[in-house]
Amino acid sequence: MAVDIRYVAAPDSGADLRGVTELRVHGVGGTTPEDMLGDPHPVQVAGDRLAGFFRRGDVGGRHVEAYSWGGLTSRSALRVLWLLLLPFTLANLAGWMLRGEVARPPWRGVFRALVRLIALALTLTYVMWTSGIAVDLIGYQCGGQAGCASRHWWLSFLLSDTFWAYPARRLVAGSAVSLALIGLLGWLARATRQRYEGYDPTGASSAPSPAEAEAAYERGLAAPAFWRGERLVRLLGRAHVAGALGLLTCSLAWTAAAVSGGGAPLLGGLAVVGVAVAAAAAVVVCMPARVPEPVVTLLARVAPGVLAVAAVLAWIQPAVPPAGLPGRLPGMARVSAGVLSVHVLMLLVLGGFLLAVVVGARGRPSATGRVFRWGGPLVAVSLGTLALDSFFAGTAVRLADWLGVPVPGGTALPPGGGPYLVYPQTCSRPPSRSCWPRWAPPWGCGGGWCGGRRSASRPRGSVRSTPATNRRRCAGSGPGSRPSRGSAACPALWTPPT
Repeated sequence: MAVDIRYVAAPDSGADLRGVTELRVHGVGGTTPEDMLGDPHPVQVAGDRLAGFFRRGDVGGRHVEAYSWGGLTSRSALRVLWLLLLPFTLANLAGWMLRGEVARPPWRGVFRALVRLIALALTLTYVMWTSGIAVDLIGYQCGGQAGCASRHWWLSFLLSDTFWAYPARRLVAGSAVSLALIGLLGWLARATRQRYEGYDPTGASSAPSPAEAEAAYERGLAAPAFWRGERLVRLLGRAHVAGALGLLTCSLAWTAAAVSGGGAPLLGGLAVVGVAVAAAAAVVVCMPARVPEPVVTLLARVAPGVLAVAAVLAWIQPAVPPAGLPGRLPGMARVSAGVLSVHVLMLLVLGGFLLAVVVGARGRPSATGRVFRWGGPLVAVSLGTLALDSFFAGTAVRLADWLGVPVPGGTALPPGGGPYLVYPQTCSRPPSRSCWPRWAPPWGCGGGWCGGRRSASRPRGSVRSTPATNRRRCAGSGPGSRPSRGSAACPALWTPPT
């Protein structure tokens, strides 16, 4: 029978919870409980309509149950939004991949702190990309070119007197989009917490404190508080939102000061405050059980206020005549480089920590002696980073191609034509390859994309200047082929028609 969603194992279900239980779990095919148990009439002893545990008669002196979770990934079109949480899901998975010496104190606490810092770095990278797209590409670059904003009705307001000559105001408008995306991420996390962190197998009226939840995580599934981590998860969620708002404040204040000619010292100070808010969020995620909850609540309330002050100061900046070819938003490259550097550094620290622990554990009875068995957490968080960067890198280039003519960062803008949208390069060309194939991932072609419908380095009617020997390697054989940019064999600039 179905029971209240608050219960993991309903005391009033009549199910015997003693002894050994054999648990069967289906895969992505969604096998029914009847088929998993071989019983046409299994009894649901815990769970709800989305997911639950079903039991048949005992076999060989043990209970036999099936866990059916198909409702978690179906029944609602909004569940596709959970794909936005995939990188964070992989980071969460890494936090549970404890084995051997890493699962022993004091390394266990260090490991969880590192993984939580990487999860926060994922949040900051998410904000960095959304700011780069909404603030830089749309607000600053497209909004600063009449030929771009006028082609899209939903951007025509940027041509009004309120925004056209005020680049800092356009940055505020773009930051509003980034803020909405942060809100979407927070809403998804809140819905997940309320649905899955509120189980109560003991019937207690209050949820355990973050310290109690941390202790229960160490004890494992047998601890009743293991299933009620909403206070701990709420605390971590608030820290993530505060860190995201801190970075958005830093990005907005720093770039607004740059486009205003550097004459806004208050904006520069707010950028430092934004970094301090993000650093405070990092301290919280490292030791959530030791930071008082009122302090985290205060941090979550201060972060939006600092962002609001930065938005007001940016809004009142004086008018600056728009440039003909604005290029990338001044200051954004430095913000992006700082976030990515911290993210990569945390990955390297986690890898070094795992390697040091396994090397130090060699010769002990509990050591496996195989280094790469310990690399699972690093692989999981690296895949999450790869998924996040790949998605947003492709989105940035596709959006630039849709709004105008995409230009890879560091490429000289050809005279005439446009409107040009400069997207960031995420890495340089590998020295061992003169050209990446057209199907290469976004980070392979000097920062993004081995081609779109058009590019600034290949205006319509242009004549390519590469040698004929490289024509097949870099341009393909078809008329719509596109070269990779930034290499000697595939030059970054095409010769415009004369």
